[in-house]
Formats: sequence, C-alpha cells, structure tokens
Amino acid sequence: MQEPDKLDNYSTQSSGPNESEQKCPIPTNFTIYGDSSGQVFGNYYCLTTTTSNTVNTQWVGFNFYTSTNYGTQQQPTHNIIVPFFKQVLHGWGAFFGNNSQSSDGCGANMTFTTQIEGRAQTGLPTVPQSQDWQSKTYNGPNSCGAELQPYHSYHMDIQANNNTWVAYQVQEYQNGNLVTVTPWKQLQVLVPGQKWNPPILAPNLDFSAKGLFIGSVPGGSNWTIYISNFSYGWF
Repeated sequence: MQEPDKLDNYSTQSSGPNESEQKCPIPTNFTIYGDSSGQVFGNYYCLTTTTSNTVNTQWVGFNFYTSTNYGTQQQPTHNIIVPFFKQVLHGWGAFFGNNSQSSDGCGANMTFTTQIEGRAQTGLPTVPQSQDWQSKTYNGPNSCGAELQPYHSYHMDIQANNNTWVAYQVQEYQNGNLVTVTPWKQLQVLVPGQKWNPPILAPNLDFSAKGLFIGSVPGGSNWTIYISNFSYGWF
C-alpha cells in the first residue's frame, strides 16, 4: 500500500458549509476542511453501498493526513466515519480527531486519537431536532486508540456489522512501511441499557441501512484533512 503524496491528487468540494454531498461512489481522493469560522466543507455520504441482502459487515479503508494545526486543544473537531448510515444521524463506526473536551473522550491530553461511536435519529418532523438524535461515544481500552500526530500519514480500517459490533485499526507510514500504532479495537455499540446522550428514548435502529458517511463536525479553524485511496464494501 503506497503512502499518500502530500498535497497532490486531492480535490476540494463545492458543497456549502456543514452540508454533506451525496455522491456514489464516494470519491477516492478528497479533502475535508474547516474555514476561519470553523464551518466544514467536503463531507460525503452514499446511501446505496450495496444491493445484496446476503452480507452483514461493511468495511472501510483509507489513508489520511492532516494540516499541522489539526488535533490540538485549539481545534475541537473530529472526523466521523459512519457505516449503516441513512439520511439522518444513524449508524455505528469510528472517528479520529479531538474529542478531549468530552467526558466520553480518552482524556484531556488526548487531543488527536480514535474512538468508536454510534448514532441514531428518528428524523420525524414532529420531533424537535435538539431532541431527535442520540449518540454514544465509547472510551476505555476497547475503543481509545493511540495518540496521533498532525501531518503524519496513516491508514485506517473500519468494520461494522448488523449486530452493531464495530472494529478498527490504525497504521502509520514509517519509511514507506505500514506500522500498526493502534491494533484492532472492537466492541458492541448501542445495546439496550446503555445511557445515550442526550438521555432520551432511543429510536429503533435500522439494520437494513446500507449507506456510508465520512465528514467532520464544526469546530476550530483553518484545518484540513487529506483523504486518499478511500475504498469500501461488504462481506
């Protein structure tokens, strides 16, 4: 697997701030960035990643590196990858970036790391949006990854199945070779009895969802994520 060329072969997107562009397939090489006010550009999703009913595990793999100012205390943003996505906040996967300000983060000093997360939203027009979505971010040894460094080149693999198990690993390009920095982490998410945030009645999960989302939440300013060799599928 070849290390990404810094600043080459990337395209920026025309979607508006904090909007996500639907595009199938999701491009192979692209950028996601925050402007001076923290508004995000370049998020993508695809709702039809498979038409088969005989598979149950979605996989995602990609290379990434970031601008040198990413993953610091001044950049409270993270980038989520959500298998089993549909056109609301729904799915279970992982993210990289800064979640240190959260009580569910991996620690106040872990400003650039990886974690597992699940999300669900009813999407009902009768429910206020502030009460309509819920998420659960997991910390601890089965979720929290190693501390990452901005402008270093990484490869991330994520797998998620229809029993809400999520697994991921992170490797770093070192002298042209991939070296594992976070070995496979895995846990089952969104199971009954877990306290979600906000703590309201969880909507039913849709295990027939076949979409995929990749994008960042608003926060910080003037940062960039470079994604390359983005690929995904099912088994």
